[in-house]
Order: sequence, then structure tokens, then C-alpha cells
Amino acid sequence: MLQITHCTLIAGRLIMVSFGFYADMDGATFDELKEMSVEAERLGYDSFWLIDHLHSFPAPDRQPILESWTTLSALTMVTKKIRIGILVTNVQNRLPSLLAKMAATVDVISNGRLEMGLGAGGTGRSSIHQKSGYLPEYEAYGTPFSERVSVRIRRLDEAVQIMNLMWTKERATFNGKYYAVKDAICNPHPIQKPHPPIWIAGQGEKYLLSVAAKYADAVNLHWNLTPDGFERKLSVLRAHCERYGTDYSHITKSLAAGVLLANDDREFSDLKEVLVKRYRAFEGFTPYALQESGITGTPEQCKSKITSFIKSGVQYFILNFTELEQAKMFARSVIPHFRH
Repeated sequence: MLQITHCTLIAGRLIMVSFGFYADMDGATFDELKEMSVEAERLGYDSFWLIDHLHSFPAPDRQPILESWTTLSALTMVTKKIRIGILVTNVQNRLPSLLAKMAATVDVISNGRLEMGLGAGGTGRSSIHQKSGYLPEYEAYGTPFSERVSVRIRRLDEAVQIMNLMWTKERATFNGKYYAVKDAICNPHPIQKPHPPIWIAGQGEKYLLSVAAKYADAVNLHWNLTPDGFERKLSVLRAHCERYGTDYSHITKSLAAGVLLANDDREFSDLKEVLVKRYRAFEGFTPYALQESGITGTPEQCKSKITSFIKSGVQYFILNFTELEQAKMFARSVIPHFRH
């Protein structure tokens, strides 16, 4: 299980809870990302996360975006203690053998601070993902894409197996339907034993949560869930764990959510109007803070929403902020309420 060191008292029970900082990489320079990571560490966030897109999202042709793994590697040099990761690495973009080597290297140079976030590579179902998101990236970069969710997730399943072998064996051999390695050497191995914590992200109940039940140290459910919806996903995850004989309690349950924080209702209304205008041109895309999982309003309103999610089973919040000042305000006015 991931180490969660902070606790809060909810309904008479002492519950472990952590907060991660999910960087908005669209249009961000490397200097800005450095500042975010250093500030996240200074403010007491438990982890710092980047996104794995090759095009900016949701405006692929309007803003630059840095590649996630090379950027993450560089950020290890300006931070010292904060956990780092990609939420989440798209396994369709890189061979799992190469990804295992990259992750082991980052774990070594960060002195064992890597969180290994993995996902099956998005979806092409919604109009926004057909116009931006993953589908245009696949086409532009020549990456094969299967419309069948089950195929993408079976590739994820094989990828995790290969990475686990390469991180723990002197030589790794694997023959699957989609990937194969023969006597693959990953030297040095990661510092963390047996390997960096594996996060599986998504919401698919039939396939995705099944993979999470088999391999994950943490599961991340994101953006558009109510507390009741989150609790339902966990019941599905528990059933998969029972089917595979894995330990449900071993898996850290996390939520990705956007934050829009204000001192009062009038200020919140103004901030919301600005955010809506910013994304008005992107039909089909709702800013993360305004989706169901959004942590929004005054500090007291945010505390109430977080408490509702904790009661539904959330142990770890991965939070996306519209600007750095929001992250600072959240660290001052909300997080201390949940740390005892």
C-alpha cells in the first residue's frame, strides 16, 4: 500500500488522506512547471503530477505542451521530497519495455520518489476526443489505435506484466498477444522495492477496474463522479479483487478533481464566469473544476465536498488548479482541516 501519512477524523473514524498537485501543462513553460513543482513541495502537497499528452488539450494547435517523461526527469533535480508521477502514462505511445527502463531511471535519479501512473490511452467516443485529445495525437504521431476498449486494456494488462518482470528479474522474458520481450535487462532496477507504486487510472468497470484489481497499488477515478458514483466504482473494484483473490485494502483509492476556490460566493461567481469564457470555444469540453468531481466554492464549501468524497472512500485527492495562486490558497485554507 502507498504510504499516506496524514489523517482526519470523519464520523468518529480516523481516516488517512493525502493531496496531490496535478499540473496544468497546456501552454506552460518549463520554468513555470519548475515553479509549480517547487511550490507544491513547499506548500506540503504529497505529490506532483504531469499529464501525458503529445498535443495540447483541448486546443491541440493553439498552445505548446512539453513531453511528460523528459520533463518529469528534469523536475527531479529541483525537488527533494515530494512524490512525482504522470497521471497517467498512455501505454499506447511507448513500448512497455522502454517505459520500464525510463521509469526505473527516473526512480533512481529521484531517489525513489516515482509514482507509476498508467492508463489504456483514452477513448474516441465523445466529440471532444474526436476533435482533440488522444485521437488526433494517434493520427499525427502514427500510433496505432484500436476502437475496441477491450483491446486497449488487454495491451495495458500485458504492459504492466512486462514492467513488473523487468523491475524485479535480472532478465525478463514475456510472450503475449500484443507485446514480447526476450532476456530484457533493466539495470539498474528501481530503488523502490519491489517496484514504484503502480497507479491504474480510468473508470471502465468491466475491463479497466479488472486490471486495477490484479496489479494496482492505487486506482485513480476522475473528473466526472459524484461521491455516490465513486462509491459504486469501488464496489465494482472490490468484486474484481474478490474474483482474483487480491487484497482490496492494499489499493489506495484516489480521485482526480478540478478546484475553483474563492473567498466568498460573489468572487466564486466571477471566477466561474472567467473559466467558462476561457473554454467556451471548445464545444463538448467542460473544465475539470466544473465537472461532477469538482471541488468548488468557498473554503468551507470545499471542505464539505471533500468530506463527502472521503465518506465515499476517497483516500487521495489529485487536484488540478487553474492557476498557482489557487493551489496556494487551497494549501492555506483547506488542507490543514484534514491533517491531524
